[in-house]
Amino acid sequence: MKVFYKDRKINKETYFFEAPLLPLFLIWIISCCILFFALGDLPLRDFDEGTVARVSYELSQRSGINKLLPTIWGEPYLNKPPGLHWLIANFINLSTDKNGTGQLPSEFVIRFVPALLSTFVVPIGGLIQWKLRPSDTTSCLTTSAILLTLMPIARHGRLAMLDGTLLTVMASFWLIIISIHNQKKNRFSLFLAGLISSFLLLLKAPLMIPIGISALIPTLLNTKKWSYSGFKWYCLGIIPGISWHVWHSFQRGAGALWLWWGDGIGRVLLETSSGSGQRFIVPFIEILEGGWPWLGLLPLGIYIAFQERTKISGQWYLSTAIIMALAIVPLKTQYPWYVHPLWVPFSLICGPALSSILKYRRPKSVQLILTKFFQSTLFIISVATTLFGILAFFGIAKGLESYTSIALSTGIFWLIGSILLLGNRLRIKKCAIISLITGNIIGLLILMGSNFWLWELNESWSVIPISKMINDSEAINIKMYGSYGRPSLNWYSSQLIKDFSNNKLVPKGWILLNNQNKVQNNKKLTSCKSVNEHIDWYLYYCGEQIKSFDSK
Repeated sequence: MKVFYKDRKINKETYFFEAPLLPLFLIWIISCCILFFALGDLPLRDFDEGTVARVSYELSQRSGINKLLPTIWGEPYLNKPPGLHWLIANFINLSTDKNGTGQLPSEFVIRFVPALLSTFVVPIGGLIQWKLRPSDTTSCLTTSAILLTLMPIARHGRLAMLDGTLLTVMASFWLIIISIHNQKKNRFSLFLAGLISSFLLLLKAPLMIPIGISALIPTLLNTKKWSYSGFKWYCLGIIPGISWHVWHSFQRGAGALWLWWGDGIGRVLLETSSGSGQRFIVPFIEILEGGWPWLGLLPLGIYIAFQERTKISGQWYLSTAIIMALAIVPLKTQYPWYVHPLWVPFSLICGPALSSILKYRRPKSVQLILTKFFQSTLFIISVATTLFGILAFFGIAKGLESYTSIALSTGIFWLIGSILLLGNRLRIKKCAIISLITGNIIGLLILMGSNFWLWELNESWSVIPISKMINDSEAINIKMYGSYGRPSLNWYSSQLIKDFSNNKLVPKGWILLNNQNKVQNNKKLTSCKSVNEHIDWYLYYCGEQIKSFDSK
């Protein structure tokens, strides 16, 4: 059965190799430089990195069929499927000394696989644009350039989390689906699409639904006939992912449903977690914070997408953006990284908009207005960023001096780009775009080499000195007073530290306390021995149970 698109026919087998592969490769190399620069210099963060590291490490210590069942501190891990954890575990086995030293893998080892996989979304995004807009080299490269220079993509891609890898897998799935024009001749492509779907099921299983729907809509709109003869190849490819979930349900019973409902669709749709009070406002804040300097292109990109709504390009832009937004914005549980899947549609929409500015000297009235909007917003944000950097440099902006180099490097290059963009000559406009891209690359490299790229949510103390205090004391079976439990502290201490704040009795054995005044003035600790301390953290050993600090 032949599947062909109304607005174009493609019969060239070598069409993919006509894409600007060399420029895309060079852009990918730059992406690798950004994501791997000083990758292991900072400790793992909470909550995801500490959790991902521990699950991956335990998988690396297992063998045979046991390696298929993830655990955390010896208990079943039911938060996410182990697709990425398996890859990190294998890299741990490849890179870690196996002489039985018991030393934890380095931060670089834990982050390497997610960082590497995250880089591939940059060229893949360009190839998607190439398929949607044949022979439009400019749109292809501008799309990749936008993906390269978006701060959220670079930052989250470096973290030992699932979100950066998810972006690459999602983009790969869309690229394969767009590339299928004849089901009979593209059996391998359909099989590959099934394999990618399998990995999605082993990464963040519920997201397979909106990702699949967003690809299905434009595919059905552009298919005159539909045959299921080639669909069996897709089903063959998705078997591994489905098989793991079925086998996992037999092994862990009702607990396996937690992946889909309890800690999946049900939690994010129906429960408001800590830090999610703003709910649907969070995605808009994240787009507003992380979309510069390209955010001003969005209205023009949306306009172009609606202009092309009868073509496959416009249908893909609108379908992916709308369906993914509908899957993310209404969630009751909202965290900054939940908006991550929207960056690929954002770049696909903004790529042609940026390309149109380079192509058209005299755009139509609406397009001219939206182009002027981009130029004006870019000029305003570049001036504001540059002034911020100058104020910080001279110490006028107190407490923000550390951000001087980032603000000045991006602000000055953005300002140069915004001024050059006002010119009519193509060469000058190209220099403007190069200036914008250069400013972001320099700013990202400075950011990734600093301590600022690894900010955490609601965490105000470092786990490294506390874990060192615990390890130096050789304390085991530690209980922590208060709800301060952090997966990264568990990771660096090589043990699970539980809290006892709700218990009426302080347990016998090792206890970890904070709050200096409460510790120093509390008479209940007279029977406990102070073993070690760091600032306002104290490690005690109690020979017997005592009343809880919350008890009268």
